[in-house]
Order: sequence, then structure tokens, then C-alpha cells
Amino acid sequence: MLKSSYRKHVSPQKLVLVAVLAIASAAFGETAYGTEPATPVSIRISNAQAGRLQLVTGTVNAPGLPVILVKPDLPNEPWWVQGQAVPAGPRGFSAKAVFGSAATLPGTKFRVVAILTDPNTTRYVTGQVIKDLPEVPLSDQLLITLVKTGTPPVAVIRAGSDKPEEQPRLAEITSPKTSANVDRVAEVKGRIQTDYHPIVLVRPLTDGSVWYVQNTPELTETGEFTLKVVLGNSQTKQGQRFRIIVLAAPSKEAASKLKVGTAVREIPDGAGVSKETVVTLREVLKEDAPESQAAILESSPPR
Repeated sequence: MLKSSYRKHVSPQKLVLVAVLAIASAAFGETAYGTEPATPVSIRISNAQAGRLQLVTGTVNAPGLPVILVKPDLPNEPWWVQGQAVPAGPRGFSAKAVFGSAATLPGTKFRVVAILTDPNTTRYVTGQVIKDLPEVPLSDQLLITLVKTGTPPVAVIRAGSDKPEEQPRLAEITSPKTSANVDRVAEVKGRIQTDYHPIVLVRPLTDGSVWYVQNTPELTETGEFTLKVVLGNSQTKQGQRFRIIVLAAPSKEAASKLKVGTAVREIPDGAGVSKETVVTLREVLKEDAPESQAAILESSPPR
């Protein structure tokens, strides 16, 4: 039970987040695909895009309130406290982070870290400057390079190491591989981290095209899935290329906002995105080809 003195200093939103994250410690040790050691809190840059404003999402595996800190990747630079964490899913959260100022040049690198705090003893406010990281549970650090256009590269610096690694993805397409030739009804295989919900999208590689939401994949106990997707329609020409991605929604509610068979122009903020696979449509027999996207999508199970 939370003490009355604690309630006086913490907002209702934070009380909810603290309660959720205190329970999360029971799941400490669960990670993506069950292959990596868990940290007390893990973070990622979700749907990274050009610009100074990014959305940091994370999962808490131990008691505490997450606080996001950012600093330039230079010696003797302080950490800056970012926006307040907002609950997302059973153990998740999201927070907005700003990198640099209007004068910051593309190519500048920044580090991002999440710390777990007890707001009853130490309070952090947006914009606060911290010289050194406090001795509290924390995540691995992310290293993001600002870009003017395109997707900024994001790397992970593990605790006890200075060597950056590519940021792991919440979702992954394992088949087909990029440059593969596929039928118009193609089989896609992939996997997704525990507690996330996959949304498979396909899009013609042409100007002005949109993403099409595919059927809802059924997951195995290890988070793997196999799904048939539809690439174009009966008028689509052989040789047309298509992009395939998997979104990792933090909850069923978030996944349900993208209805099967609908067209989506922009990827939703906060969704983890797999690496893109680009495939080429090969010629198929006319009698084997469904007439439209709806032919295969109409039988989709509800999200």
C-alpha cells in the first residue's frame, strides 16, 4: 500500500505507472526471443525518423519509475532529463526526447539511457541537468546519430562495454529475404518479442503508394509466426516490387486500430518496426490468383 505522504508528491498518472512497474519485477529476465540477458529497464527509439524529436519506448523489469536522460556523445557533457514517461501496456512506457537545439548539425551523436527511480526520495523534472548518472538501476545506452532526411542510425552500448551494436528490433522478418521472387500470395515468416502484437504491412514500391494491413498472424509460444500476404491484385504486372514490414504494437488495443484490409499512409508513432524486406512479384497462373486484396483478407480473425 502506498503511503499518504507519497500520494501528495506524485501525480495520479505516476501512481498508476509505479504500481504497474512494481509488479513487473516478477517477469525480470524475459527478453526478445528469449536469447538476451534482461536489464532492469530496456529502451529503444521507436520508428526513428529525421529530426530532433524522437519517441523512446521501453519495458521495465524491476520496481521503479523510469526517467529518460539524453546527452551529447562528447566527454564531460551532462545528462538532460526528458519528458515524463507514460504507461503503455502491462510493463511498457513511452517518453518524448529532444536531441540538441535548432543549431545542432546533422551527424551529431547523442546517448540515451533510462534510469529507475523512487520519486518519493529523488524527483526529476523535464529539463533538469545531471552531471553524472546516479547509482540506480539503469538500461543499456542507445547511441543515435541525427540526420536531415531518412532514418537515423541507432546503436546499443551494453553495460560495461564501449562498443556500439545495432539496436535489436522488436519484430523480425525471417522469410522471404530481400530480392526474393515471390507469388502474389506469398508466405511471410517472422517473430516478435514477448508481450507485443504483430501487424504485417505490404506496400508497392512506387510513388504515392500506401501500406496495406494484412491478416492477423497467429503466434507460437516462442513468438514466431507464418502468414500469407497479398501483393497487389490481378492487374499487377510481373516484376513489380513490394515492401514488407512488421509492426510491433505494445497492446491488443493498439493493434486493433489498424483494421485488416485497410490502407495506411504513415506508420503509427510508437510502433516498433522490423527491417524492411523488398520482394519482386513473379508471374503466376491466372486461375491461381485471387482477384483482389479482399479475397484473402476477408477471412482474417479479429484482433
